[in-house]
Amino acid sequence: MTKNTLRKIKIDNENYLWKRLHVHLTNYEHSKCVERIVIYLAGYKKSPLQLSFREEDNLILKPDIEKRKMARRISRRWSNLVV
Repeated sequence: MTKNTLRKIKIDNENYLWKRLHVHLTNYEHSKCVERIVIYLAGYKKSPLQLSFREEDNLILKPDIEKRKMARRISRRWSNLVV
């Protein structure tokens, strides 16, 4: 497993540190994936801001090749249903 490194960002002359984590929540019937962003003001690690994004919330951008493949799969399924 790779270590999540802290990254620096400066906003209004204040230094903030942040990292991104991939987390699996276990308190659901089926495991849910979450991307978690943790941000805190440099020197104040005990009070971070934590943002969680469910996998279902992510926007998926598909390249044209993937779109064509998906369209072919869908058209094949529909052609099999036609009687």
